[in-house]
Amino acid sequence: MTTVVTVSKYRVYCVTEAAYKYVWAETEPTSCPTDPVGDTIDASQTAVVDKVSRTDVTANEPSSGPFLVSSKTISVPAGSPGDVTTHDFSFPYPINLWHMYTYPTTTMAGDSMDFLISPALEVGTITASVAAAATLLAVTASVFDSVVPGVNVSLDDTVNTDDLGVCLTTDKAAGEITVETATANAFAIGDAVQTNLRVVKDFTFRSTAMVDFGKKGFRGKQVNAGEVLRVLYTNNEASAKTWSLNLEMYLQ
Repeated sequence: MTTVVTVSKYRVYCVTEAAYKYVWAETEPTSCPTDPVGDTIDASQTAVVDKVSRTDVTANEPSSGPFLVSSKTISVPAGSPGDVTTHDFSFPYPINLWHMYTYPTTTMAGDSMDFLISPALEVGTITASVAAAATLLAVTASVFDSVVPGVNVSLDDTVNTDDLGVCLTTDKAAGEITVETATANAFAIGDAVQTNLRVVKDFTFRSTAMVDFGKKGFRGKQVNAGEVLRVLYTNNEASAKTWSLNLEMYLQ
């Protein structure tokens, strides 16, 4: 919420002192500033001689419920440089995910991670068949509730799943979206449109300094009970390592 506060510099005439006095105030004075009890002013001579404005911004954090910090241990096996491992976890109750942080180990330098909420979440279906090498998809109206430019999209027919990269444009009137990566397979009407909501993407660890994700903390992400939270860890350094991802949340 934004509020503009204006403060004026008033010149008032104090009757007993028989002199002009000056005072800053948000409202017009009704008494002499040097003797508010014993002296009166001549209101007909009151004048504004200067004015300043201040904008006050109040940030209301949408937080409710008990606060909780939980630490998840991520164990990465040794392997070849560039190996990607998947680490899934969830909570048996709904949460408002607020903030994440970690203290990288020395062996994590050069490695990277993604963090996904509800990977492969079905948000609608396609309304027209899609050939291989397509980037334009006709979709149901429900898709637009979850898909905006920048959100990862995939198509799934229970046999093939095509990762189509991110959505580039949406056209609600036409019921169409365009995607970054062309389809590798053909899909039929009614096949699922899925999202992979990445809240951390291609983040590379550079040092052992604490890493904050969502430090502003002004918009928590609602996560349902049992909803999958996924870490995709790219082990460029190749050795085995164990580290902790700390999550701050409100219980809903």
